[in-house]
Amino acid sequence: MKGVVKNLQKKKDFAQQYDKEMYNKMNIEQGISNYEVFLSFNIHYSLFIIRYSLLWLFVPLCDYFFYL
Repeated sequence: MKGVVKNLQKKKDFAQQYDKEMYNKMNIEQGISNYEVFLSFNIHYSLFIIRYSLLWLFVPLCDYFFYL
């Protein structure tokens, strides 16, 4: 039984390594590096933060002028 479990673990490790290599190969073929993926996510997240922080500044001002 232990031999079967070891064999399955080896197959699983091989599959994970293969998937990782193929994913990196696809990104390289498309001209996308890991840094570019991180940078695009970082920019998207930064814009999200800016958008909602401005919203939280704008809403109290609207309330202030509404009650004047």
